[in-house]
Amino acid sequence: MRTERSRAEVPSVMRTERAKNRGSETDFSEKVLDARSATYLTEGAMIWIVGARHPILDLPTAPRPASYEDAFVAEVQRLNKEDMNLKMKSNLLNNLEGLVMKASALHMLYNHPRFGNIYVAIHDVPDTLSGNILRLQANVPWELISGPTEIRGDKILPTIPTVKITPFDDEIDENEETIDLFDEKIHHAKPSTRRSEIPNLLRAKELPHIVQLLGRTEDHKIVFPKLLDGILLAHKTVGIAAVKRILLQIAEALISLHDIGMIHRDLVVRNILGSSDYQTAYLCDLECFLGSWECPEIAGTGDAGGSAREAVPAYSEKSDVYMFGRLMTDFILCNNSRTRWQGIPGGNWLPPAPFRAIVIACVQADPSLRPNMCEVKALLEKISAPGLLYNFAVPDL
Repeated sequence: MRTERSRAEVPSVMRTERAKNRGSETDFSEKVLDARSATYLTEGAMIWIVGARHPILDLPTAPRPASYEDAFVAEVQRLNKEDMNLKMKSNLLNNLEGLVMKASALHMLYNHPRFGNIYVAIHDVPDTLSGNILRLQANVPWELISGPTEIRGDKILPTIPTVKITPFDDEIDENEETIDLFDEKIHHAKPSTRRSEIPNLLRAKELPHIVQLLGRTEDHKIVFPKLLDGILLAHKTVGIAAVKRILLQIAEALISLHDIGMIHRDLVVRNILGSSDYQTAYLCDLECFLGSWECPEIAGTGDAGGSAREAVPAYSEKSDVYMFGRLMTDFILCNNSRTRWQGIPGGNWLPPAPFRAIVIACVQADPSLRPNMCEVKALLEKISAPGLLYNFAVPDL
């Protein structure tokens, strides 16, 4: 139901308290608008400021009935099923030998059954063949490809490779290798893969929701409490209140790292661990060295062999915010997207309300338009809170 409120009826408390500016180029709280002349959707999750171009986020102002909770869970299940169907039908990553993800294109090396290794560049042009391929909504037309090719919009053109692509190696992912020791019920050990990891763990000792280093074994493996895998925690975290609780814990962990000058760089579900009762989340993998190239500002800054992500100067706290938005989606929908184009407006990989708008704010292409983590936490805290809420401007979608 849409109702009009006069200026006198809307208290000035609707202005947010100024959040701590965490050194970002633009303080996100500066974008909060005075809603005194607003038109309200009293039942909805969005308000529009009269005369403004941009929608303003407004999280629900009262606890929802059970039917809303049921609708949230049903929509999560629908999106997960839709994504699995898209992945099964897509040939984007079939026979893939290597890739480099740029801000607006995916450069890939394919092992073609007839022509051997072939370079293919697919550019993001929304609502065209190439854009749909990147969103798993169309397939690579292999019947039209016999050599180095670029797909730009609806055009399929021969090209000269412009990006060096290093083929994947066959090394075992060390994130998957763990050795139980001492009491296998409570301890877990793994090799330290970067020199930075142990000093960072010591710096983060006692910080909230950060996995704690217990010591080292005689063969120099580092020992942690034994916790549950993040994807299992995601599957066991059902409903708005439970999701909100876990996301707030991860946000608190990230804020505490930023407070001591650390940027995580690799916020993904595999780097989240959970307690045995599924009530508590912990952030792990404090190498803080390889930045996820999902972030537009660092996408494909080098080759695919790893140097693209190592100590990239452009990687900042706002890059962690971008990856927190992606992590929110993957955690809520209990799966991982194949490409980052699935997880931005226009893609299929975005969670339902009340978390959707927060994710969209986090994954803005321009880092200065993203909130900082304190502001993200404040938005999460307002979900289902009574009373008037703080409202954040979001660029056109």
